[in-house]
Amino acid sequence: MQIIVKIAVAVIFPISLFGQINFLRHYSDSGSDFGHGVVQLEDSSYVICGASSSFKNGPSQGFLMKVDSLGNYIWSHNYGGFESESLKRVMYVPNSGFYAAGFSNSTGVGAYDLYLVKTDVNGVLEWERTYGSPGWDRINDAVLARDTGVVMVGETNSNLTTGQDIYIVRTNKMGDTLWTKTIGGAGPDVATSIVPFQDSLFLVAGDSYFLDSLSSKPMYILLHEDGTVIDQRFLTSLNGTWKINDITIINNQVQGIGSFQDTVGSSWEIAHFSLSLSSSSIQSPAQYHGSNDGDLYGRHMTVYRDTTRRYLTYEHHNHPNAYEFGVDLMISRYSWYLSFELQVASIATYYNDLSGQVIPTSDGGALVVGSREGIGIGGGSVFLNKIGPGEVYPTVEGVTSYSQLVKINELSSLIDARIYPNPASKSFTVDIEDNGNYDIQLLNSIGQIVSSASVTGTQAIDISSLSAGIYTVLILRDSVGAGVYRLVIQQ
Repeated sequence: MQIIVKIAVAVIFPISLFGQINFLRHYSDSGSDFGHGVVQLEDSSYVICGASSSFKNGPSQGFLMKVDSLGNYIWSHNYGGFESESLKRVMYVPNSGFYAAGFSNSTGVGAYDLYLVKTDVNGVLEWERTYGSPGWDRINDAVLARDTGVVMVGETNSNLTTGQDIYIVRTNKMGDTLWTKTIGGAGPDVATSIVPFQDSLFLVAGDSYFLDSLSSKPMYILLHEDGTVIDQRFLTSLNGTWKINDITIINNQVQGIGSFQDTVGSSWEIAHFSLSLSSSSIQSPAQYHGSNDGDLYGRHMTVYRDTTRRYLTYEHHNHPNAYEFGVDLMISRYSWYLSFELQVASIATYYNDLSGQVIPTSDGGALVVGSREGIGIGGGSVFLNKIGPGEVYPTVEGVTSYSQLVKINELSSLIDARIYPNPASKSFTVDIEDNGNYDIQLLNSIGQIVSSASVTGTQAIDISSLSAGIYTVLILRDSVGAGVYRLVIQQ
């Protein structure tokens, strides 16, 4: 028997002005839902990644959700184990499927590890991998390499002497590790953004901490796909604290967005970054900042249309006109030399409103994905803000309709059964209350039956020969599904 769970189904129709698609949509269910990344496909549909507790399989699950060009829900799938997963970036390979990168503390080496999922074009899981150290490892950004492998950047605190360091992991298309890099000194160092440059190079940006100034400074690394560092810049001569959150490349010119603080305790201001690149060096890095009321954190940016304009998102804290306690999200249009032109939208509520990513769209517009806490059926919702190619902006105030985030086809539980321990190592026990005769099938992440047994009542099942991972336990009676459970194996 199959049941379909649909929660909070409501539609807000996109506005079309002279054929220009623009809309604001929310996706929500019974838990807390966060949108972190998005990619556009050939047919102008979108796939969003994030974290959600609406799927009920742990404190949070990583998820992918596909919507059409108007933001209408098509499908969603969740991934992860019994603890917390979050997917930060989703990448698309035509005719192959999706890579989604994030972090997990359900399996792996340390408390949190980098987490990479590969699915088919319909979001069905093909495999998943974790990467990391005995410490905490987190991802901030990821991109595809030309061989459809993945380069993930973030941070690790595995070095007890130097503290938090930059962490970079490069995989092949099957998720096997090709190389890793840890970069940093005393104090917190982090890589926040990575972009491809030419065929085989990447530019990594972030910030590094320097003891002599007791502050963070901008950091750039020009990196070859084989792991060779071509050039590296740490801008130690700057006054104050600087943080880069996002960068983009137009031809050989790099622009970025972040934050600046003059002295400890002073307001954070929006910061812009620029530099030139060649295949062998990082040239002429520069940065500047504005002034404002309250704390202003620059988050994400993208070029759009003919690349002469930019859309930037920034988060406003403690502004005199802000909602009390809440972080307000601002979307603004800037000129090609990063001069402010127009505030496009203010997405603001009593709670936090956050941006996850901004991308250009194939029609010459742009799309912002993010999260709104306290808005929706549960603890928060995912939002998409689609900007039309002719700078046509959707209405953002008074929008209270929601589309579904969760749609799960699952077996209803027809019996009272327990699976323990979970996670398991050498064996796990199936305890079925009615003492009937049942068949047990254990399926791996791509749906293959890797173990089977017949049970009556309570019985232990040997799994010592299986590798670590997330499995599905299917309970059948007379070849009919009677229950389905998720099992994590740790060896």
